[in-house]
Amino acid sequence: MKIQKQRELIIEFERVQLVRKKAKTHLIFCRDCGREVDFISLREASSLFTTQAEKLLQFVKINHTHFESGAGGEIFICLISFLACMKQKTNLSRIKLLKD
Repeated sequence: MKIQKQRELIIEFERVQLVRKKAKTHLIFCRDCGREVDFISLREASSLFTTQAEKLLQFVKINHTHFESGAGGEIFICLISFLACMKQKTNLSRIKLLKD
């Protein structure tokens, strides 16, 4: 048998990966949202999203995400504002709170 032509066949498999991580939130009144919402500490958020706290804080400030400073100087991020900003920046409709 003589091979005259060759072709290349490419098969792609797309899969959705579900990653579940847990973090503790605090119910705090958000002045910008005008209601009590879940806030997450900057330290917890950086661990949750596996990124440096400084980079996360920079993202929060640049994108005008709501945040509060605690009595001990700890920073808490409004999850509603933060996830809405992430959703807008990444254009992903699948980023949401489980309650949504």
